Amino acid sequence: MTKIAEMTVRYIADHPEVKQCLAKDMINYSKLARKIASSIKIKNTDAVIAACRRYALKLRKAKDETGIDILKKSKKTISIENREARLTFTIDEKRLAAVLRDLK
Repeated sequence: MTKIAEMTVRYIADHPEVKQCLAKDMINYSKLARKIASSIKIKNTDAVIAACRRYALKLRKAKDETGIDILKKSKKTISIENREARLTFTIDEKRLAAVLRDLK
């Protein structure tokens, strides 16, 4: 990650309302880039716009499939034994981390 991209991501991380709007695709990238560029004293707003767009895409991809979504789509089996019900989910190892993170 370039220094401009790192500074842009840091700015966004320090402003949760901006991060939230990016995740929902409810923001004017040019206006945001000018604001960030003036705040971190950078003249190249094109680089800031690119960093904002990449970070927003990353936020939306991360939010697309939550652990609950993964569980809903997974194969499920129910077994009942000695008055105990056991629900078993079959989950791909790659997705297990997302499920565990969301269930905490």
